[in-house]
Amino acid sequence: MKTTISQAALLASAAMAFASADGLAADFYAGKTVELTIGANPGGGYDTYARITARHVVANIPGNPTIVPRNRPGRAAARR
Repeated sequence: MKTTISQAALLASAAMAFASADGLAADFYAGKTVELTIGANPGGGYDTYARITARHVVANIPGNPTIVPRNRPGRAAARR
C-alpha cells in the first residue's frame, strides 16, 4: 500500500512537470514562424515529403507556430 501511494505521488509530480513544460513551449512558439529547410529541388520526392510532413508537424508543436518550407538545394551536402 505504501508503494502505491508513492507511485501515485511520483506520477502526479511528473504530470505537473510535463504540463508546465508544455505551457512554456506553447508560450515560446506562439505567434512565431519556423523555417523548414529542404535540401532538395522543388517538385521532387524529398520536397513533397517535407511539405506534407510540415503540414502535420505543426499540429503537434505547442503554440501552433507557422512552418514555412524553404527549398535550398545543396544544403544537405554542405553539412558533411
